[in-house]
Amino acid sequence: MSFSDWEWFYFYFSCIFLILQSYQILKSFQMKKVFFVGAVVMVFLASCSKKDSHLRVHGIFSSSMVLQRDVPLKVWGWATPGTEIALSFNNNKLSTRSKKDSTWEIEIGTYQAGGPYEMTISTHDTTVSFHDILIGDVWVCSGQSNMEFPLERSMKGAEELKGKKPEKLRFFPVDKDMEFIPLAELRNKNHWFTVDSVQLAKFSAVGYYFGKYLTENVDIPIGLIGSSWGGTVAEAWTSAEGLKDFPEWKDALNDLKNRKKSIKELEAENNAVYEEFIKNDYYKSTGMEQKWYLPDTKTNDWKPVEVPSLWEDVFPDMKDFDGECWYRTTFDIPAKFRGKNLELWIGQVDDHCIAWVNGEKVGERFGRNTWCGFDIPSSILKPKKNVLVVRVYDVFGKGGFRGNSTHFDYYPKGDRSTRLTTAGKWLFKKGDSLTRADREKLVANSIGPNDYPTCLFNAMIHPLLRFPVKGAIWYQGESNASRAYQYRTLFQALIRDWRKQWNCGDFPFYFVQLANFMERAKEPGESEWAELREAQTMALQLPHTGMATIIDIGEANDIHPTNKHDVGKRLALNALKITYGKNVVPHGPMFKSMEIKKNKVIISFDECATELVTSDKKAPKGFAVAGKDKKFYWAIAKIVDSNKIELTCSKVKEPVAVRYAWANNPEVNLYNKEGLPAVPFRTDDWPGLTVGKK
Repeated sequence: MSFSDWEWFYFYFSCIFLILQSYQILKSFQMKKVFFVGAVVMVFLASCSKKDSHLRVHGIFSSSMVLQRDVPLKVWGWATPGTEIALSFNNNKLSTRSKKDSTWEIEIGTYQAGGPYEMTISTHDTTVSFHDILIGDVWVCSGQSNMEFPLERSMKGAEELKGKKPEKLRFFPVDKDMEFIPLAELRNKNHWFTVDSVQLAKFSAVGYYFGKYLTENVDIPIGLIGSSWGGTVAEAWTSAEGLKDFPEWKDALNDLKNRKKSIKELEAENNAVYEEFIKNDYYKSTGMEQKWYLPDTKTNDWKPVEVPSLWEDVFPDMKDFDGECWYRTTFDIPAKFRGKNLELWIGQVDDHCIAWVNGEKVGERFGRNTWCGFDIPSSILKPKKNVLVVRVYDVFGKGGFRGNSTHFDYYPKGDRSTRLTTAGKWLFKKGDSLTRADREKLVANSIGPNDYPTCLFNAMIHPLLRFPVKGAIWYQGESNASRAYQYRTLFQALIRDWRKQWNCGDFPFYFVQLANFMERAKEPGESEWAELREAQTMALQLPHTGMATIIDIGEANDIHPTNKHDVGKRLALNALKITYGKNVVPHGPMFKSMEIKKNKVIISFDECATELVTSDKKAPKGFAVAGKDKKFYWAIAKIVDSNKIELTCSKVKEPVAVRYAWANNPEVNLYNKEGLPAVPFRTDDWPGLTVGKK
C-alpha cells in the first residue's frame, strides 16, 4: 500500500495533534521533555518511511534529444503509485501524480523549432536531468539491411566522419528486438547522441545523409530515430491490426495470442543451451586441436575458393553441411601501412567466426550475418605474406561469407582512403560437422525476426508511438521480392498502419525503390525485383508519399550498394518538395501516357521530366516492346521532345505494350536534367512471376 502526499500530511498532522494533547496531559510530570523529544523522533521516523519513488522516464527521452515542433508534447514514464512527479522545462513548472498502474504523463506544451533547453524531472527522492534539448522535426528511419547499413561502411563514409557535420542533427538508435505482444517501453538503454559521438559511425548511412541534406536546406534541428533490422520482411514491421485483413496471417496472429512464453524467455532458454554448447563443444574440433590457424599448417588438401561466397553455393557435396569450415589467405603490407595498426574487414559471416593473423587470434564474432571487422596490431604484422585464417561455424542455413569484394579490405586504423582488398582466391577446408542432435537442440527455441508477423513492430516501433514524429523514411523490400504481388497491398497497409498507430495524421512517408542487383539479363524477361519495384511505385497513390529511385546506383554482385549518399539525398528531395514546400524536382521522369502510331510508340513522362537526357549522351536504353503475343524485344529509343520518347522495334510490327527497366539489373541511362533517373514502369498488366505467392 502507498500513501499520497495528502495522506502523509494528514498522518503527520494527526501525530503532532496527539503529541500536543499528550503533552498537555503530562506537562505536570518531570518526564515531559523526554516524552516530547521522543515524540518528535517518532514523527521524523515516520516521515523517513515514505516509499521509494522508483522514478523511471521512458527510454526515448535523454539529453541531446530532438522533440517534434508545433505539436502538443508529453513526457511520460513510471513511478510508485501515488508518487508526485515535478517537471521543469523552459521556465515552466508542471506536476502530476503516478496512477495506480504506476504510469505518469505530463503535457509540456507546444513549441516552435529552437533550443537548446533543459529539462528536470523529480520526485521526493530522485532527480533526472536532460540537457541540450532541441525542438525540430523527428524522422523515423526503418527497414532492412540497406537502411541499417552503417555510415562507416558506406562509400566515402570515413571521409564524412572526419569532416564538418551539421550541429543540429541528432540521432537515436533502437536496438534490434522482437516480441510477441506490443511493448510499452524500449528494452535497450540507448540515448540520443550528436554528430560528434563515436556512435555516428554505426548509424544508418541513408538516415544520416537524409538528415544532413535536410539540415543544409531547412534551418531547423533534425532528429533521426534508427529502427531497422537486416533481412526482415514487411509483415514483421506491421501491427496485428494492420494485418487483420490478410487471411494468410490469420493463424499466425492467433498463435501469438496463445503464446505462454515471451520471446525474451525463449531466447533466454536458447541462450543457455548455446552457452553450454560454446563452453563444451564450440572450441573443440579437429581443426582447433591440430591448430589449422598456424601459418605453417600444411595446405595440400585445402581447396581453392572464391571469397566472398557461401559453401553451399560452391561445393555440391556441402548442400546440407552445418559445422565448421576453414578459410585461409595471405596479404602484404605496403610501406605506407607499416608500423601502423590496421582495421581488417571480412564482410558478413554466416553464422560465427574466429580470425587469426600470423597465428595470433585477433577476434571472434557471434551472430548470423554479423559485420566482421578486427583491429590488427602492427606488432604481429610483417611486410609480406601475412597469413589470415578464418574459421566459420554455421548452425543452420547456408554458411560462409556474404557481401561482395568491397567488404573485404584492410587499411590503417581510421583511414579508409587507402584500402586494400583481401577478396579473391582463398584456400578452403571442411572441418567437423555439427551433429543432428546438437543442431536440433540449438535451434529448438530459436526465433528469428521473420518467423512471426508483427514481432518487430511490437518491440521496435510500438514503444515509440507516443513520441510525435514528422514522418518516416523506409528502405526495405528485398526480402519480400518473391511475393511482390502481395507487397502491393501489404506495403500500403504498413504505411496506413503506422500513420494510424502514431496518431499523427497522414504523416510523410518516403521510401526507396529497390536498386539494380544481380547478373544483367541479355534479353527482356520477367523479374521478381521488377514486380517489387512496381508494387512500391503503386504506394505513391497514398497521400504524402514519395519514392527515391536508385535503379542506377546498385551493384550487380552486392545487395548492399555502398553509395548511400545519393540514396539519402534523393529521399530528402522528396521531403523538401512535399513536406517543406521547397522549389526542387523530387524525382526522375515518371511514365504518364502511351500513344501507339502504327509500328511506333510514343511514351510521355510527367512534369519531373524537365528535360529528358541520357547520362552517356547515347540513345536511351532499357526499353522493350511487345505485341499481342506478349513476347518482349528490345526497342530502339530516341528522345523526340523534352518529355517524350519514340520507340520502334523491327520484330514487333504492332506493339501493344512497353516496359522500361523491367529486370533485376537493367541497363539504364535515361534521366532528367537534374540528374535523377527515370522510374521503371510497364504499360501492361499481364500476370508476373509472383502472382498468388504468399
